[in-house]
Amino acid sequence: MAYATVDESTLYVQMGILPGGTMSTNMFYALDLQSNWNAANPPWKNLVSSSTMQRAPSGFGPSMTVSANKQSLIIWGGFFSNISTYDIETGSWSVNTQSPTNSSPQMGLKAVADPSSGLVYIPSGANQGNNMMEYDPTTGASRSLPMPSEFAGYGLAYYSVVWSTQRSSILLYGGHLITANYSSNEQLFEYKPSINTWSLINTTGQSPGNVENHCAVSANSGAKMVVFGGQNPTTTQLGGIYILDVPSLAWVEGADIGQALSRSNMACTVSGDNFVAWGGDRFGEISEAMGTPVIYNLKNNQWTTQFSLSGAEAVPTGSSNKTKVGVAIGAVAGALAIFALIGYFVFRRIQSGKNSQKDIESSSATGAGGYSEKSPPVNMDIKEGFVSDIKVPIDAAPDSTAPLSQSPASDKEANKQSNLGTSSPRRLSMLSGDQEYLEQLSQLEKRDKSPDRRSNGSQNRRSRTPSVASSSSQSSQQGLLNK
Repeated sequence: MAYATVDESTLYVQMGILPGGTMSTNMFYALDLQSNWNAANPPWKNLVSSSTMQRAPSGFGPSMTVSANKQSLIIWGGFFSNISTYDIETGSWSVNTQSPTNSSPQMGLKAVADPSSGLVYIPSGANQGNNMMEYDPTTGASRSLPMPSEFAGYGLAYYSVVWSTQRSSILLYGGHLITANYSSNEQLFEYKPSINTWSLINTTGQSPGNVENHCAVSANSGAKMVVFGGQNPTTTQLGGIYILDVPSLAWVEGADIGQALSRSNMACTVSGDNFVAWGGDRFGEISEAMGTPVIYNLKNNQWTTQFSLSGAEAVPTGSSNKTKVGVAIGAVAGALAIFALIGYFVFRRIQSGKNSQKDIESSSATGAGGYSEKSPPVNMDIKEGFVSDIKVPIDAAPDSTAPLSQSPASDKEANKQSNLGTSSPRRLSMLSGDQEYLEQLSQLEKRDKSPDRRSNGSQNRRSRTPSVASSSSQSSQQGLLNK
């Protein structure tokens, strides 16, 4: 499936593969990341409309990026070469008529965008996987760029790729070579657009190792990269979560979610201290997917059923936070000054005796300065269209042969109509039901909070040392092929 997050406020999930693995769906949902919620009631919003102009594309192995102005989403077809754009404001779709030159449709490719330039990069997306594709969504221009020499002649697929704001670069991890007996890549590579160069990055700590079909996402304003799940070369599903500290390039292993909830090919995102993953498959069966999100608290290092923004940490660097703190302090100081001034005048009036007892009683009844204890009114329509009932499975999104109702008068009206009475994305339960899943998470929370778990956790982790590729590209490539 394709997924992307805009400003840690909304997760968009599009497309997917239905049970059996032979049909795709054009489902399109948004998950609200701006409020607190429980995993049993996530605020999903259905974005699929019955309007022909708003029909989402279908496909296999797609990928999604966010435009530079954060007003649209770009869907890359994966196995197909089509490119579609979704306008977030109007809720309308458009198809890009100009396809990139030398593009090579392939399952397992991921797209990543430079948020400053808006340019999109797809490793192994050009010239039969031998090159990386660079695409400009604004002009439609594209060009082929080099891949790491370790992958020369083979190409790479089923990797993860994120944009590092702190390093102004692309970080690529995992996957396997396309045409070399699926040899695995357990190294971290970096591409810097400013110098058009790939580099092998040496890291310390416990890395995820050989993994593919996993998900990775940037966190803490680019200071962290989180890698979750996936599978190893023997197709064993994984439930591990690993956090890379980008400044120090040190890996830290988090709490494994357990085999029962392990998965691959899922969507994931981060908002504040919350890492969220949804969907995916397990044990190699595409029909097994979870309709309930899993949540990992990055601050407490434990799995939980609660998505909470209250514990979100401030951005460690930058002047914006200092400015906000200064504004807050100034506001408090100003309020205190106002109260002091009011108190002073009330005191003077009482002392001078110029006001009648009636005036004094009236002033006391309303409080100093007439301040009201009522809170500001809350806009109850702010979450219009978001629904929380995940217990009722919905049918697959409409296909190209389904009859269409009359198009609404406007795109916005169509969006509003399509959001009524909807539920969460198509639920294909991994276990016997969501209740069993929530019980599993409750057990994980109790396990992670136990004193024995905290004291002995490090002893129970696997003692795996990440391999380091040779500085010679030739020996590095040979090391990959010998696995």
